[in-house]
Amino acid sequence: MATAHINGINLYYEIHGEGPNLALIEGLGYDSWMWYRQLPEFSQHFRTLVYDNRGVGLSDRPPGPYSHGENAADLAGLLDYLGWERTHGLGLSMGGFIAQEFALTYRDRLDRLVLVATAFGGPNMVPLPPEAVRALTPDPTLSPTGKIRSAMPLAFSNPAWVQDHADEFEQIVAWRLQHPQPPAAALAQAMAGLTFNAEARLSEIEAPTLVIAGTEDHVVPPANAQLLAAALPHARLEMIPGAGHVVQIEAAERFNQAVIAFLKDVTTGGR
Repeated sequence: MATAHINGINLYYEIHGEGPNLALIEGLGYDSWMWYRQLPEFSQHFRTLVYDNRGVGLSDRPPGPYSHGENAADLAGLLDYLGWERTHGLGLSMGGFIAQEFALTYRDRLDRLVLVATAFGGPNMVPLPPEAVRALTPDPTLSPTGKIRSAMPLAFSNPAWVQDHADEFEQIVAWRLQHPQPPAAALAQAMAGLTFNAEARLSEIEAPTLVIAGTEDHVVPPANAQLLAAALPHARLEMIPGAGHVVQIEAAERFNQAVIAFLKDVTTGGR
């Protein structure tokens, strides 16, 4: 657990395990806690980097605007700091935007790519449903706890999951509240997503890519995964039945197995 001074800000990061390099890129408003069901497995196979994007968690939260080109440059700078020449990359939701930008801008530093619960952005992606937009722009009169409790259930496939995993859900709420994100930083992250559009450039991504989505994603419609996989030149698609937006939590066993198998299906792994 440490910080690195990158592109004028301090980025919080952790490294777990040994093996080929793997960078995990978190979603909008999430800290590195979000990989709690991945790190025990991934760290057995990979030297796994988790870090907090600018604007969230224990990283600096400068005023916006942000861009995903800037976020990709932050990751590249962090790799420089760590002495990592190349890495596998996995991005979820907003992290998938950053991962796509990294794959396009720093293609000689990427081995394999995993895009989870995400889209290519722009006018031709399947838009977020109204309830997701409302969750991302909660009632400003709500307390921080009220905002999290009103929005977080939408990330899961259905209310039954939250009810059946009540203790785990309470832990997730506590993690979300541990390092409250300033409204300006939350807006800056959200606006970076609204201006992101990689559709016309996807054919330039050379890395073998695994696209994963839950069939019950109520935040980023799963049809976006099909569009992504069809537009990428070297992609395979994994749809996980019954899982929601946080597919890495709800379907962790299948998710982890799919990612590990894909990343290890190489003759020369990440360095």
